[in-house]
Amino acid sequence: MKKTVYLLLCLMLLLTGCGSSKVVPDKKMILNQESTVDDQIFKSEVIIEYDSDSKKVAKGKFSVKYENMAKTETNGNILTELNNRYTIIEQLEGVKASGDATETSFGFEEEWDYNIVNIQEALKADEQQKNFVENGEYSLDKIKEYYEKQGYTCKEKDLK
Repeated sequence: MKKTVYLLLCLMLLLTGCGSSKVVPDKKMILNQESTVDDQIFKSEVIIEYDSDSKKVAKGKFSVKYENMAKTETNGNILTELNNRYTIIEQLEGVKASGDATETSFGFEEEWDYNIVNIQEALKADEQQKNFVENGEYSLDKIKEYYEKQGYTCKEKDLK
């Protein structure tokens, strides 16, 4: 009986001492890009929530909007490619994807809960994820570097 109580106490201490592995964000990084060519408008915003002490990412929200798009084969291919990607990534646990389209505009949004997403599955499903992963984890620095190379501006804020 004493052994059982002792083992239960040890197990409880072990489980409570380890704490939660869930990343609790206290900051957000906001990356933006907007461009206009011949009245065609592209807007994109990326918001990454993260823990400022560990720099571990918790959530990501990615928004893309195209407006006043000419009906061209290239624009049709962009829409098809985005639709295919979203169909695939929305199958991942921890990812929500949505979109809407008209004849001349389309927009997509995806939300990633990095506390839930299986990185290996995400890497298989979406080749873009390789730009964000370092040493088997999502990397705030890699995400920032990738988007800044694409011409995005970056600012950081406290979560409220």
